[in-house]
Amino acid sequence: MPESAVKDVLAELVSDGLVQKEKIGTTNYFWALRSSAALDRQRRVTKLECETKVLDEQAMLIRHEIEGERILRGVNSDRAAQLEKVSALSTRHALLELELADMMLKDPEQMENKLFWKQREADAANRYLDNILLLQSCFKEHHGGSSTADIDFLQAFNNGEPLLSLD
Repeated sequence: MPESAVKDVLAELVSDGLVQKEKIGTTNYFWALRSSAALDRQRRVTKLECETKVLDEQAMLIRHEIEGERILRGVNSDRAAQLEKVSALSTRHALLELELADMMLKDPEQMENKLFWKQREADAANRYLDNILLLQSCFKEHHGGSSTADIDFLQAFNNGEPLLSLD
């Protein structure tokens, strides 16, 4: 067996902690005792048991916190209805995602077209909101920045009244 292969194997065993190495003078001594390997394993087991105990305690604390939050929130019909609605919407969303993926596989051009128009609709909605905010700003300036200008704006906007006069 070549000397370099022995050195490589010993180096790996030392780095894994399975073999001990001591350099005395110019000579390297290697050894592995069953008792030291058993002690190392026992130390690892003890360390892992301690970590497990700490993690179990943390998990118990978190469970208690969750239970405390549930008690603080209470159970009422409104919350139950909202949670049921969220669940139904999540299910519908998942079904729509599956349908969308199926459509993409069937007709990529049609899907690209739908995505294009979806983006155009989102851009239009953003422009609409920008225009409303601009109108609100002008309305506020026109009415002298009064504290009721926002409320007046919303009332006029919802009633379809002219927001600003040109005079």
